[in-house]
Amino acid sequence: MLPFDADVLASLVAQYNGAWFPAPVVALLLGLAVVGLAWRPGGGRAAALILAVGWAWSGITFHLGSFAELNFMAPTYAGAFLVQALVLAWLGLRRRLDIGPPVDATGRIGLGLALVALLVWPLLALTSAYGLAAAEVAGTAPDPTALLTLGVLLLVRGRIRWLAAVVPAVWTLVGGATAWVLGSEIQALQVLAGPLAIALIFQRNRRAPE
Repeated sequence: MLPFDADVLASLVAQYNGAWFPAPVVALLLGLAVVGLAWRPGGGRAAALILAVGWAWSGITFHLGSFAELNFMAPTYAGAFLVQALVLAWLGLRRRLDIGPPVDATGRIGLGLALVALLVWPLLALTSAYGLAAAEVAGTAPDPTALLTLGVLLLVRGRIRWLAAVVPAVWTLVGGATAWVLGSEIQALQVLAGPLAIALIFQRNRRAPE
């Protein structure tokens, strides 16, 4: 059992979005830019740094600033999100995230995950009493941030840095399990994204040259 229900969580997200507006709008635009950078040579560096900011923002403002009111695990989640932010920042600064347009099934699945995170996930808030005010946006909310990151990692050309996928993959399990307990079956499907992404990453790395 969780110490909150779906309505309480939606209310918290709506308050969070309102308190930090227009951050969710800016985050959505930056998320779309991240996907667009796959078509720009050398765009992986900027994409990694933007994602790093999103993970740090979600960890500090959402988990520590808001979610801690409902869940005693929030500080632990925040720590994991900050670790992920550091990993992505390191990859970006070292130019170790070489993304490109999808050219195979892995890339197409990655693009699909990214678009679901950016365009579909916020619309799921329409099922709540708070409507789009409670929209979960990649870069400011945990679940879509994890999905977007996994999608972008699958757009990497050549070998994929699997270490960058660990926290996002684990979070899809945490977020999906939470959604299932709250009765949000669609959001619960994210539990499939993490294992799928990890499997695709290992498959790609096994075939890609060193």
